[in-house]
Amino acid sequence: MIIRNIRKVFSFPKLPFLGQARVSPNRKIIQYKYSSYQTSLLSKIQSLDREINETTNAILEAQTVRVRSFFSQEGNFWNGLQRKIVDSNAQKSVAWHQRQLFDLKIERNKLQDHFDKLAGRFWLKKIIRFSIALALILLIVLIVTASLFAFISLLPILTLFFFTLLCLKASKSKN
Repeated sequence: MIIRNIRKVFSFPKLPFLGQARVSPNRKIIQYKYSSYQTSLLSKIQSLDREINETTNAILEAQTVRVRSFFSQEGNFWNGLQRKIVDSNAQKSVAWHQRQLFDLKIERNKLQDHFDKLAGRFWLKKIIRFSIALALILLIVLIVTASLFAFISLLPILTLFFFTLLCLKASKSKN
């Protein structure tokens, strides 16, 4: 019961909340009314998602060509030259598609931020991203600190071990 109430407080609708929406008594949004600008933003974001998917698939195909050319077993001069040409063209294709993918992702993030500003969720998302980054940094600091303390606590044992090895080596050299 308590967990269900907590989920209701922190749950967000799965679709973006824009414009006017009719809300049922159990706090579920039933109907959305988007403005034309908001729907155009959504369609642009969806088209960018499709382009990002196509570009990612093109990168994967180019990488596949590179791997195939790398593992070709032909050993004569012409096949080696052909393999180098195919590899360089595939590498150029991968680099171009990666730049294209980077630009598409930047444009999509800008549109998504604008869409979130219209929806009133921009700062909420920024706060969540900041808190996640802060939690990861604190986790890394905690792990480094714990490993440092573990090393310091094991230092006497390690010193005893190396001292014992040194004594055994010295006694063997005397005999």
